[in-house]
Amino acid sequence: MAVAAKNHTDHRISQKGAIVSWLLLMILLLLLIGVVVYAVLGRSGRTARVDGSDVKEAWASVKGASQNAVTTSKVKSALALSKNVSAFDINVDSSGGVVTLRGTVPSQESRRIAEEIARDTDGVKEVKNQISVDHSAKPDPQMANLGTRVSDLELRTRLDDTLDKDSSLRDDDIKIDVQNGVVNLDGEVDTTEEKRAAEAQAWRLNDIKDVRNNLRVKGQEETDQPKDELAKRVEFELYSSRAFNLEPINVRSSQGVVILDGQVRSQAEKILAGKLAHDVDGVKSVKNNLSVMPEAEPSAPSTQPTE
Repeated sequence: MAVAAKNHTDHRISQKGAIVSWLLLMILLLLLIGVVVYAVLGRSGRTARVDGSDVKEAWASVKGASQNAVTTSKVKSALALSKNVSAFDINVDSSGGVVTLRGTVPSQESRRIAEEIARDTDGVKEVKNQISVDHSAKPDPQMANLGTRVSDLELRTRLDDTLDKDSSLRDDDIKIDVQNGVVNLDGEVDTTEEKRAAEAQAWRLNDIKDVRNNLRVKGQEETDQPKDELAKRVEFELYSSRAFNLEPINVRSSQGVVILDGQVRSQAEKILAGKLAHDVDGVKSVKNNLSVMPEAEPSAPSTQPTE
C-alpha cells in the first residue's frame, strides 16, 4: 500500500511537471513569436516612414526643378523678343525664383535691358546680373538672323490679317513676302484702287522699311515704271485722307518736285491734293496739273407724244 501510494504520488508529480514544462514551452514560443513579429513589423514601419519621407523629398525636388525650368524658359523667351539683346548669347539659370544672368554684351544699356526683362518676367523674385560688358562684343549671326526672321514673320502675319479684314481686298489673290522689313506684294487685284489700297495698308504697319508693290491689275498691261519713294509717300497721304478717288490720279516725282496729273471731282479736291502733297517730308515743290471733271449736263426731260 505504501509503495502504491508512493507510485501514485510520483505519477501525479510527473503529470504536473509535464504540464508545467508544456506551459513554459508555450510561453517561450509565444515570446519568441512576439519578438520576431515586433522586429519585423517595427522595421517595416520604420522603412515605410523612411520611404514616405524619401518620396516627399523626391517630389519636392522634381517640382522645384520643374518650376526652375519653366522660369528659365520664360526669361529666355522674353530675352529673345528684345532687339537689343536677342542676338547675344546670354545664359540663364533659375533656382527658387532667383535668376542668374551670365554672358557678354557690348554696352551697359544692353546689360540693363537684359536685367529689366528678366526682372519683369512672371515667377522671378530676384535677378543676379553677372553679364559683363565688352564694347567689342559681336552679335551671334545665327541669333541675329533668327530675330530678323521672326520679326519678318510677325509683319507678314499682321499684314495678312489686315488685308483679310478689308472687304475690298480679302477676296483678291495677294501674296505677301517680307525680307528684312521690306514687304513684297505679288498677285492680282481687280482695280488700280485696290492695288494702291493694299500698298497703303502695308505702309501703315510699324517697322516696315519699304513696300514693293508688284500687284497686277486684271485686264491691264504693266507699262508703268516703278514709283519712287517720294511719290509713294504722297500717294499714301492722298489715300489716307479718304477724300479722293485715286483711280484717275497719277503721282510722279523728280528731284523733290511732285507732279500731280489726272482728274478730281472738284476745285476743293485739287487744292487739298496739292496741300497734302506739299506737306509730305522731302517734297520741295508741287506741280498741280490736276483738272476738275466736268459736271454732267442735266439730261433734257423726255417728251411723250400726246394723243
